[in-house]
Amino acid sequence: MPRDMELLRDLWQTIDPTCSIGYPSFLTTRSNELRIVDAQRKLKKQQEEAMTRYRNLVKLNKVPPAKLVHFLGKRVKNNVVR
Repeated sequence: MPRDMELLRDLWQTIDPTCSIGYPSFLTTRSNELRIVDAQRKLKKQQEEAMTRYRNLVKLNKVPPAKLVHFLGKRVKNNVVR
């Protein structure tokens, strides 16, 4: 539902930029900020778990999956943890 409201506001803002209907309310802005913070926290947790998994695989002298190395990106270069 919130996503639909955002789309409707964007549409209304395109139709009539001077009308106040198209402007996001304080609650909409706050909920968007909270959603972004939540997504960042979730990503950080996934990255920490992936790094732990990567380190465990390296300790066991196993080759980490390519998807795991790709997900970790710049934190891992040539299979060396930074």
